[in-house]
Amino acid sequence: MTWIAPEIVRTPEPYVGDERTMLDGWLDYHRQTLLLKCAGLTEEQLRTPSVEPSGLTLLGLVRHLAEVEAWWFRENFAGQRVDYPYFTPETPDADHDVSAADAEADFAIFHREVRWPARPPPVTRSTRRSSRSARRSAPSTCAGCTYT
Repeated sequence: MTWIAPEIVRTPEPYVGDERTMLDGWLDYHRQTLLLKCAGLTEEQLRTPSVEPSGLTLLGLVRHLAEVEAWWFRENFAGQRVDYPYFTPETPDADHDVSAADAEADFAIFHREVRWPARPPPVTRSTRRSSRSARRSAPSTCAGCTYT
């Protein structure tokens, strides 16, 4: 049986709320938008580049965003050491290489990262400093302040 990306209902983005409510709502809206674009597609369709000769695929975006979620929320905001499912120093763009990807497993990884945890633990100055990744430098932003 061929795996097909599940259908999704996109929640409307919020227009009124405190900073945390607005940020969570808009992040969820954009996460759901990607999943909506994938809904009903087979693994092969998810691997198909958007326009030749580009290598950009919907599955590559799902894989990339799973790592972005881990980098921002677990490594930067929570100070955890993260074992990325695709990235290695030798293959920094492996998230976009979908030639041998397993779409069902990749969607599970994406959903695990999006759910981790509903509210990240508080971030302290020492956590912020120690969580700088060798992979990339954390941008100067106060989004982390919203998740404390």
